[in-house]
Amino acid sequence: MGTSDILGIVSFDSSPSNKGKTRYFSSTGCVVEYADRRDVFVGGSLIGTFTPDDRATCNMLLVAAAKAKGVRHGKLAEAFGLGVVTARNIRRRFEKGGLPAIVKRGGKSKTTPKLVAQLDKLFDEGLTIDEAHRRIRKRVSRAVVGRVHKKWADARKAREQREHQAEQDRTRQQEFEGFLTVKKARRRAKRKPAQCTAVNGAEAEEDIGLVRATAWGGTSVQHLGSWVMRNRSAPCLSKRSRRAIGSA
Repeated sequence: MGTSDILGIVSFDSSPSNKGKTRYFSSTGCVVEYADRRDVFVGGSLIGTFTPDDRATCNMLLVAAAKAKGVRHGKLAEAFGLGVVTARNIRRRFEKGGLPAIVKRGGKSKTTPKLVAQLDKLFDEGLTIDEAHRRIRKRVSRAVVGRVHKKWADARKAREQREHQAEQDRTRQQEFEGFLTVKKARRRAKRKPAQCTAVNGAEAEEDIGLVRATAWGGTSVQHLGSWVMRNRSAPCLSKRSRRAIGSA
């Protein structure tokens, strides 16, 4: 399969949009970068679209774009988010093995744990994909850095969602505990008047007996007087009892 066959597979009729980030590799060729896709234009026409994780389609479009007139291969590699050597190897594989040689998936991953940790740290510091790619001196392609960034962003979003959920759970727990505290306080407030009424009733009967005993006189009055003197500060004694105590 030749380059014309690839163009036939992925060719469209469109023009570059001004909403994405445009990277030119020739006077009429460019790659427009969006958050979720890359559009490739040659001669003012859209020849194909690929996502950052679709390496097979990216390779096909790279080979097709490389055959256009006036292409600067360094700019072409940069536009596709690849290193110059990587882009050149893709074109050579196509020349030797055709389309199967550049759409073959799999292989050894370049995203080692050490590299991922280094890139995650750079992203935590606020660096963009391009800045992080330059900082690691382009040891891997920009597409690899982009995939690591996506995973980093997804992990951060998930972490923020968990923290937000935990905060909501703590707030609901505090509100529930406050509700229980108020409910218990209201129950105690309802029970207290009934207890006071019962106590006041008993003390009222004692007051009546006390007044009668005082009026009759006798040794029992002395005992009652002693009891009254010890309890005259009781808040539930009636005024009548207090006057009787005073006269005694």
